[in-house]
Formats: sequence, structure tokens, C-alpha cells
Amino acid sequence: MTPIELEFRRQNAGENGNLEGYYFKGILAGEEWAYRNPFAPGRLTDDEIAIATCLAKMADYAAGGPSFYSLAEASQDHYLSMLINESLAAGAPVRSETRIWAK
Repeated sequence: MTPIELEFRRQNAGENGNLEGYYFKGILAGEEWAYRNPFAPGRLTDDEIAIATCLAKMADYAAGGPSFYSLAEASQDHYLSMLINESLAAGAPVRSETRIWAK
């Protein structure tokens, strides 16, 4: 197997004399788009794009489309967040355990 190196570049409009207006276009992996902002040319922060993506996928799900973020995934994310806070408060490593939703 031969390793391949690619440069990931964040692509924004409106920089270096670009007159499109400032907004996030997407992420390039080499010369290929790895991610395109579906809300361009809206001038949204990364967090706002994430929220807008969740809302759009929620609307699709409510209309009978596929699930995109299960209760099990959300529970795991929250559990990890609680462990991070516990570790910070204790100033020491903590251990995770397999939770009921992961079985």
C-alpha cells in the first residue's frame, strides 16, 4: 500500500480581494470537495451551520426520512461530556463504562 498525502483547506469566500462576500464555502481535500456548506452564501458561523444542518435533517426525519442522530448517540455524547467535566473537577483521569444504550 502506498500512503497518500492530501492537504485539507478551509475555503472561505471574500478573502484576498475576492468580492463574493464573506462566507464559508467548504473544505477541500487536495482538489476535491470533502465538504460543501449547504447554506452558502449565508454568513453563518460553524456552530450556526451545525445547528442549521440538524434542523434541516430533523425536518427531513419528521417528513418520514431517515434518522440522523439517535437517542443512543446523543446519550453517549452527553455521557462523555459528563466524564470530561468529572475529570476536570477531579484533576485526574476517569474511566468510562459501557452504558445500557451501547448494548
